[in-house]
Amino acid sequence: MTDENNIQFFLPIAIPEAQILDGINSLLDFKVETMDCRISDSVGFLQVTEYSEGFKLGCLISWPEHIEPNLSAPELSELLAKEFDCEILCESGDDSWYFSKPNHKPLRVAIKELNGGIILDS
Repeated sequence: MTDENNIQFFLPIAIPEAQILDGINSLLDFKVETMDCRISDSVGFLQVTEYSEGFKLGCLISWPEHIEPNLSAPELSELLAKEFDCEILCESGDDSWYFSKPNHKPLRVAIKELNGGIILDS
């Protein structure tokens, strides 16, 4: 595992915040919460941001430095792609980007940042 204390990922479709939270909490070995969905035993936090271009939702999971997550960013993106049945773009702790599709292994990709979002760089 890396020494990162956050994972950032992006979804191409709008998914309700509570569903994203449930998916993450079913996969990680610690609980996260949001401002709108409080969880009593959470140690991490999920921030969801909507974008106007490219991937529709950005999700940032953060947790205290003393917590060691059971999954890396690419591993989590692979499982979330299957859980949500959609593509997932994620940033690894070393500024590497990975693209996951349901039932496929993550591929390392390049991205392009836009004023209102993020896309894959072809």
